[in-house]
Amino acid sequence: MNIKSMTSAILVATALVAQAADKLIPYNREKMKAYAPTTNAEATRGATFAIDGSGLEETDVGVSHASTPDKKMWMSNNNRPGWFLVDLGEVYGLSRIHVWNYNHANYAYRGVKTVDIYVSTADSVPTTSFDPKDSSAGWSQAQSDVTLNQAGGTEPYYGEDVVLFKTVRARWVALKITGYYNEKEKYAGLSEIQFYEEGLSATFSGCYSDVKESTRTSAVVRGTLHLPTSVEGQVMVGVVWGEEAGGPTVESWSFSRELGNKDAGPFQATIAEHVEENTVYQFAFYAINPDGTYSFSESSTFATYESENCIWTGEGADRDWSNGENWSTGLAPKFVDTVTFPAAVADAIAVTGDVEVVSIDLGASSVNLAGSGSIMTSAIKLGSSEGETPLENTISVAIIPMGAGGGEVFTFDIGTNRVLKSAGAIVASEDDQLSIRKIGAGTLSRTVAVTTGTDNPFAGEWQVEEGEINTKTKGAVRGTFKIGGKGVPAVMQMSEDGFSNGSVAEVFDMGELRTGKISINGSAFRLNPLTVHEGGLVQTSNSLVFKNLTLYGGVVRGEGSSAVLNRGGSSNDAAIRSLASDVMSVVDVPITSGNSYSWYLKAARGKVPVDLLVKKDLQNGHAEGGVYVCGGGVVRLEAAMSSLKYRLLIGDSANKSKVTCYVDGSTMATGKNTTYLRYASTLAGVGTLANTSDVAFKVDGTAITVNDDGKTPDGTICTIAPGSIDMETGEHVFGTMTVGAEGLSRNVQFYKDGRILCQLGPSRHWDKLMIYGKIVIAGAATNNSVELVVPEDMENVRGGRYVLVEATEGIVDAEGKAVDDPFTLVGASKKVKFGVEKNGSGAITKIYADVQANGLMLIVR
Repeated sequence: MNIKSMTSAILVATALVAQAADKLIPYNREKMKAYAPTTNAEATRGATFAIDGSGLEETDVGVSHASTPDKKMWMSNNNRPGWFLVDLGEVYGLSRIHVWNYNHANYAYRGVKTVDIYVSTADSVPTTSFDPKDSSAGWSQAQSDVTLNQAGGTEPYYGEDVVLFKTVRARWVALKITGYYNEKEKYAGLSEIQFYEEGLSATFSGCYSDVKESTRTSAVVRGTLHLPTSVEGQVMVGVVWGEEAGGPTVESWSFSRELGNKDAGPFQATIAEHVEENTVYQFAFYAINPDGTYSFSESSTFATYESENCIWTGEGADRDWSNGENWSTGLAPKFVDTVTFPAAVADAIAVTGDVEVVSIDLGASSVNLAGSGSIMTSAIKLGSSEGETPLENTISVAIIPMGAGGGEVFTFDIGTNRVLKSAGAIVASEDDQLSIRKIGAGTLSRTVAVTTGTDNPFAGEWQVEEGEINTKTKGAVRGTFKIGGKGVPAVMQMSEDGFSNGSVAEVFDMGELRTGKISINGSAFRLNPLTVHEGGLVQTSNSLVFKNLTLYGGVVRGEGSSAVLNRGGSSNDAAIRSLASDVMSVVDVPITSGNSYSWYLKAARGKVPVDLLVKKDLQNGHAEGGVYVCGGGVVRLEAAMSSLKYRLLIGDSANKSKVTCYVDGSTMATGKNTTYLRYASTLAGVGTLANTSDVAFKVDGTAITVNDDGKTPDGTICTIAPGSIDMETGEHVFGTMTVGAEGLSRNVQFYKDGRILCQLGPSRHWDKLMIYGKIVIAGAATNNSVELVVPEDMENVRGGRYVLVEATEGIVDAEGKAVDDPFTLVGASKKVKFGVEKNGSGAITKIYADVQANGLMLIVR
């Protein structure tokens, strides 16, 4: 057994010693009550289920809790609860509590992570709120910053003890929840809590020794002393040790030493006598109680090892890692040693047991590690190769990162022209916050999942700083991913469903995320959220499903006919957000939603002419899904959108968020309904809207609706502005925006505060709104205008007639009657004047501007 796993086992055993001195406070239905600020469903997940013993079952080794939640666990609603309160019914001398965290299969990450424990002896306290500073409730803190391990969501599950440093008088016990394992949702829960009143003897918990504090001739040992209220002041504490464990007497151990009188709480001691180097010892603490009896902790271990660099020689008769004859030291590597392979090894080296080393250096040679065992280490290094083809290494044993518990970083350092095929699981213990760092220009190829031994999401972080990581199986990696940002190329290549549930990815400068089919459907895999910074690239060859994509000038690109961005989640708030940046954000892959939910394109105003460029189709396979464009910036839609089946809404009056949207595709917004223009937004571009005959529009054939929202304040002008924009300079590009087509009548409806804005330029360049259909003035004809922007230097503008707006079926009201002067015409000068043309029914069909030629003004009506 390695030191890390040995220590874990001892911590469990130590807690059992403390239990023996205490007495369980049994659940009394009439007296004991539980309260929580929020509950998911009182009948099935109420607070009482966390104290009444439901879900508990006696086993041969302890009391286990079920993994099914209904009527067995408490869970909050989707609002972080903050506290959990228990009334014990009367005052007890509380010495410890035993907690079973939220053990729901597949949802154990909704458990509580850290708490502060408060107690009160008051007859009553508020049960609908909790304030530790409430003097009337008499709260006092019994213990702070208590970490509860996450449950496994499996059975059996035995929970854990929280032993108080000092027994306290308590009727009320409050857990102030200060941390949650679930950072993405707001649910939290507990399976069960049991309370114990004090015994009469001292007890110990948390007895361990960290090898990092040891030398070859000394070790630091640590523990926590717990005292009952009957003990006033301190008690004498000592330590016993030997190569073999003794019994519950000092004399049964090889060596002993008094440590002096101790208060309740954590303590430590250094053992520097009667020890030899490279040896593992057993140790235990003892306390002398006031009545002269002795209390012992469970035994633990310490080690006195000297670190060495173990070099593989292969001089043994086999290729077995555990054979000392294969190593320069004559001994198999120990957990404080480093390992080096200076030359190629023809056959795979067999790792059949659990080994532990500080780091492994495979050099520039081909070395493969295989077998049924595991390797605990903090770094694996492969030197660069000068060969014509990449040199490959395979590690098919499980890797247990040593750096996990201490908050260190586990490193894959893979040199140029090298490939490490990692075919074994990377296994982190359930409570570890692991960080895996990939450096070096070579490739790490992962073919199995990172796992914690449960179905819970991996809580750690991947840092891809250089080179490439690729995966070839579902759920091969999970956690938080940071790719690039170190000034060198860094690539993460994901196969189908390569990310596990709950993963988060962030791509920085020179970073690239390549994906196959990353899907939330069926297997519950998702990538949520995804953030791409300036210089970062996401490239997908299949369906990339996520809820929110945030771009800071980053690029998302697709290749192949199957590439598509698809929204995940069941709420109607999925978004592609382009936040303020010095460069333009680009989406160069079709965007789709195959259900009834909509997409939001949100662009904040940055320092570039266009904040968000969408180059491919906005698709939708459902009649009720739409695309909303908002955010205050500039969005340019370039691709044809013939498959969009619902509305394109530009501007968000509910959030007072305007936007400028350029529609520069060949066909745009040819959906079931229309393009809505709201809240001071601008619809611009040189695209053709609604010219597809086989798509059903509203009965009246409306293609664009301007300012129809009653939530928009009066005077909030919405603009239709034909013409486009130069994305590098921001200069205006002249052109025509077309609605409908010949033989295909489409209408534009104005309600109020609508503007048509056209610009006039040199060499017969001007903007035009061409409508094959009607302009319908559906609301009060107030504050609508046609505005012409003319250049300061009119000498370069050729004389003649410029048609700014043309509606082949005229400008009419909601009943189809001709409307006179529905627009205020703005922008006339000495050399430019507006005019109109009407059809036989008196409806205006054209609004034009005449420009004086050769110094003369020509006006035609």
